[in-house]
Amino acid sequence: MHGSVPPSATPSNTVIAYEPVWAIGTGLTPTAADVAEAVRPFGSGYVATFADAFTPGATVDVADRDRQTILSLLSPIPVAQDELLRQSDLTPAALHLVLLELELAGRLVRHAGGRVALD
Repeated sequence: MHGSVPPSATPSNTVIAYEPVWAIGTGLTPTAADVAEAVRPFGSGYVATFADAFTPGATVDVADRDRQTILSLLSPIPVAQDELLRQSDLTPAALHLVLLELELAGRLVRHAGGRVALD
């Protein structure tokens, strides 16, 4: 896996998508433990960050200015979530929380390819 992730990648600026080969096309979903095991070779920082995201009762604090930053980056034209992550400098958890809030409020539409847009 060395060389797969750029040297500048850190747990706060990197999202690793994982789907095990056995799950492709089956409709089966890996457990958090399956995913944690898959990202373990990337280093303990990724595993700890990933595990924290699934800890019951864990919270993610998002400031109003962070919400405004995401809103300023969104438009009716779909944009990739990884681009929002890069431009906003938010953690993946904070970005996903803001997007979820917008979606629940009926203001966000999800598109194919991990893209989102304002509704």
